[in-house]
Amino acid sequence: QALVMLMAEQVPQNPSAGAARSVGQVRAAFPKHPGMDIAVANVLYALGREDSAIQLESRTRLSDPDPATREQATVWLARVAGVHGRVREASRLIDDYSTQDTARGISVPPYRRAIVSAYIEERYREKPAAAVAILDSVLARRPFRSVKWSDRSYFDFATYYARAGRIDKARAILSQYRSDVRDSAILRNDASNMHGTLGEIALAEHRPLDALAEFQKQDQAPDGPASACSWCELPQYGRAYDLAGMGDSVTAVYERFLAAPRSVDNDEGKSAGIHKR
Repeated sequence: QALVMLMAEQVPQNPSAGAARSVGQVRAAFPKHPGMDIAVANVLYALGREDSAIQLESRTRLSDPDPATREQATVWLARVAGVHGRVREASRLIDDYSTQDTARGISVPPYRRAIVSAYIEERYREKPAAAVAILDSVLARRPFRSVKWSDRSYFDFATYYARAGRIDKARAILSQYRSDVRDSAILRNDASNMHGTLGEIALAEHRPLDALAEFQKQDQAPDGPASACSWCELPQYGRAYDLAGMGDSVTAVYERFLAAPRSVDNDEGKSAGIHKR
């Protein structure tokens, strides 16, 4: 675990040297440890060795004896397919991920398929009305209050409603969350997600400076930074600056983001839109 943490620190500082040495150490020291392959794949990807990372995770998905490790590889490969715009392949892999869950006796989150489908329609196919129809349909069949609390994807639904232009539905989801959730510890834990969703709503309402303020709050947890990634939320700032007509700030945050080490999550969800812009 210490070596994996070392890799995570070295990739941002020097993706071509220290991290590569740590990859070799991890492979030698823990060749069978669950989760090591995904860590190695992430470092290889950051080093620009995407083909090697894909080969590793493809083997892992098909042959690793640990089912959880196979699932990690499946999701990772789905994200890589998304990076390259192979939407059908990504969708198929996510379905396979759910099949693996079922085979292990794990309950598949009730909204997983709908959230993935809405994401694809809104982001890749640029069909916001289709995304809204998917979300509406699943909530009509399975309202939040019909499933256990931990399965209620309030923020995902509200975010995609907002991005699809249905601000009314996004606000209704957040109102339900506020009604359903009263535990102060949960509210604190969810604060980052709440601010991010409020930022999406503000963008949809053409209030870019309010959105920027919310995205900046999203980046902070009650006890410090919300994540170890200091650049992962920069694209959100850029979207707000862009809507506000602050071109120099857009360029600055996007250039800073693109100069950071690559990751599958960031490339799939953010980098393509920045390059397009």
